[in-house]
Amino acid sequence: MICSRKINDEFNIFEGIHKNGLYVVIMGIIVGLQFILCQFGTKALKVHKNGLTGIQWAWCICLSLFTFPMNFILKFVPDAWFYDMGKEDPKEIEKF
Repeated sequence: MICSRKINDEFNIFEGIHKNGLYVVIMGIIVGLQFILCQFGTKALKVHKNGLTGIQWAWCICLSLFTFPMNFILKFVPDAWFYDMGKEDPKEIEKF
């Protein structure tokens, strides 16, 4: 969610993050609910009765932090390399 705050290849994804109070509150709620569901979901969500261990939490956090460097690298990939929806040839659309 943090990486999707800035589009148009803007590099500083954290710029102004603290200025939007609603965003900060919603992120806090999401993080809190994810923690509660992972630790105390037990039978309702088929989660282990003891929740995640410290090592498992560390793995989850480390793997999720991988999205930041990946997002940074993708900023350098030209948009022309990817399919652009809405740019189809009208003749191709008429075939269907």
